[in-house]
Amino acid sequence: MMEQPYSGQPSWCHHHGSRMMLKTFDEESKTIIIKGPAAELMIAPHDSYGKKYPGQWVLHWKIIHSRISKVQGQVFMTSLQLSWAFDLSEGTGKFGAWLIRDYGADSAEQGKYIREGRYLNIPCPGTGHDGDPNISIQLNDEICAAVKKIIKL
Repeated sequence: MMEQPYSGQPSWCHHHGSRMMLKTFDEESKTIIIKGPAAELMIAPHDSYGKKYPGQWVLHWKIIHSRISKVQGQVFMTSLQLSWAFDLSEGTGKFGAWLIRDYGADSAEQGKYIREGRYLNIPCPGTGHDGDPNISIQLNDEICAAVKKIIKL
């Protein structure tokens, strides 16, 4: 189990994750934006070249490290994976067991997310320090309720 530096927070989660808040929730378009001072995560239905993929979601994140350094990425998740990532149901990904074992977590899916309690990293664990390419979010009831509504749990 990894050391927990900030009041129970896993060492792989950046402490700015506690500053991430629900900024936009559009139930009609099923789009969520979670934002903090230097990071943003958008969750939206997977729609590629005009073709919709029911039960599939794209998660796109941006992190600004400084005026000249930023990183962004995206992963795709099913509704079930999204429910596991956002602590809405119990379960873990098929390829997450080693992440759970090596990093200490409740749920994980390699290349998509890792979560311990209400601490979530997308797409992977990090160092917990500035400069990581992954986004950290401390989940709260408002964020979890919005995700629950779009996946209709």
